[in-house]
Amino acid sequence: MGAHVSTASGQVVRLAEGSQLVFGRGPEVDLAISAGRGLSRRAGVIRTSSEGAWITNISRTHALYVAGDGYRIRLPRVEGEGDPAGGWLVHAGTAMVGSRAMLDDGLQIAVTVPGRSRRPAAAEPDASRAPADGDGTLLPLYLDPMTKLFLVALM
Repeated sequence: MGAHVSTASGQVVRLAEGSQLVFGRGPEVDLAISAGRGLSRRAGVIRTSSEGAWITNISRTHALYVAGDGYRIRLPRVEGEGDPAGGWLVHAGTAMVGSRAMLDDGLQIAVTVPGRSRRPAAAEPDASRAPADGDGTLLPLYLDPMTKLFLVALM
């Protein structure tokens, strides 16, 4: 399973399974985004696997958001010299990625993972018990430690 990434300017990059794409506003990235406010020169990485597309924030200074139908998640920044602390897995469908300003202005990039295909009904042993087309993207519980909600959750 692969994915494709679309920019607001209409550029589309197709990713094969097992590949990765680094994006940001700098010249040393695979996909340069012309976003002035709030996006790092090396902002994020999109890695594809058989499960879908894994999106991570690789910036030490700027937040990166993933938004979809009814959610907007802030991905954690890289701390120190380590790897990203977390990310977002898109199993199927489309997720919008960018800085808060990019999402607010409609200038985000879109990461699309096609739905998983099913075997033909004749090849399935019991078509009445066939599974759904695939698992949807799961929403994690993320609490920002700088909010009152985080303090209430600790109690």
